[in-house]
Amino acid sequence: MNNHTTIEIDDITVNFMRHRFSRHITIRVVPFKGVRVTVPAAASYKDALDFVVHKKDWIKNSLCRMRRIEDQHKLFNDSVDRVDMDKAREMLKVRLDQIARANGFSYNRLFVRRQKTLWGSCSARRDISLNACLSVLPAELMDYVIVHELVHTVVRSHNRDFWERVMRIVPQAAMLRRKLRHYRYLAAA
Repeated sequence: MNNHTTIEIDDITVNFMRHRFSRHITIRVVPFKGVRVTVPAAASYKDALDFVVHKKDWIKNSLCRMRRIEDQHKLFNDSVDRVDMDKAREMLKVRLDQIARANGFSYNRLFVRRQKTLWGSCSARRDISLNACLSVLPAELMDYVIVHELVHTVVRSHNRDFWERVMRIVPQAAMLRRKLRHYRYLAAA
């Protein structure tokens, strides 16, 4: 096998990739990319293949979860394709102002864009940029991102003080952060 090889194992397409800095054989099931197996330089492809066969049940379960994410992506993209930028801007502005007022925050300007990798950001000048796709997420996730960016108007880094301030406003922030990660593939498409 060369550095990149694809093999079918029981109707599962598996991509093997040799990686000279890896120490262990690893399996990842990634939405829209499938099953990826990293093979360290010190391991043989036979060892990697044996490992995949041994982990076949885990891979099948992970593929089921991945397909659910991909299905959600299709539904989400249908919603994103229909996002009216003017309505998204108005909705996000209203909610940003409500949350800022209720918690004593101020910001300079709001920008609403269709971003590929970020849900939001806050500049050193306290300009807040929000992803228009937030307008089609569940309200609790939209609010979490808004609070996150408003706290950045006061605390620039993700230090302990930052997270304590976020948690004071959104006590379930850790759970919402994990939930938001579930949508990371959705915003990038």
